[in-house]
Parts: sequence; C-alpha cells; structure tokens
Amino acid sequence: MKELIEDLPDCNISIKYNYAGSSEEEDDADAIHLLWACDRLDVAREIDFQLVSIYNQLVLLEKVMDSRTTILDFLKHKIFDAVGRVSRGAIADYALSRWQDASAKAAQKASLKGSVSGDNETDKNNNSKSRQQ
Repeated sequence: MKELIEDLPDCNISIKYNYAGSSEEEDDADAIHLLWACDRLDVAREIDFQLVSIYNQLVLLEKVMDSRTTILDFLKHKIFDAVGRVSRGAIADYALSRWQDASAKAAQKASLKGSVSGDNETDKNNNSKSRQQ
C-alpha cells in the first residue's frame, strides 16, 4: 500500500470491504472485495463517459428533430433567398394579371356557351311548334 501512495500521491486510498454473497466461481461465502479509490475513479470515469455519450446522442437527436424541414420548405427558402423582394412583387403582379386574364376568358367562354345553348333551346322549341301545326 505504501508503494501505491508513493506512485499516486493525488489518489486517496481507502479500503472498503464488501462482503458478497456466494458466486458460482467462488465457494467462499466470506469473500472480500477490495475496491481501491483509484478503481472507484476508473468506474466513475467509465460511467461518466457512457452518460456523456448518451447525452450527446440525445442532443443530436433533438437537433435533428428540431431542424427537420421538408423539401418544399427547403425549396421555398432557397427560391425566396435567390429572388429579391422587388422581384417577388413583380412576379406576384404578373401571376395575378395572368390569373385575371384567364378568369375573364373563362367567363367569356361560359357566357358564349350559355347563349349558344339558349339559342339552340329556342330553335328546338320553334321547330317542335312548327311540327305540331
């Protein structure tokens, strides 16, 4: 023990006797287990290392879950970053004018179809009346 104290001056050596129950390997019921302070430090370091590793994995998992973005969000951010605010306004105005033009054309087509089908119904009614006479 004197040699250990000289070799490791920062290490506190205390002897602790842990009487363990019988194990399969030992037949002695009064077996004594010596756990040196340095051994306890090694065990504590190993446990600390494992806990830090688990904590790092949990932090990484949390970051992945928090920063997860969909492809659509990614593309939106990249497109909006590439196109300036003024350009986005111009694109929106252009899209709005195209939408308005398309809706006006669709309304004209619908009104033309309505008048043509209305004329056809009038013609059918006139033809049926002339046949009856």
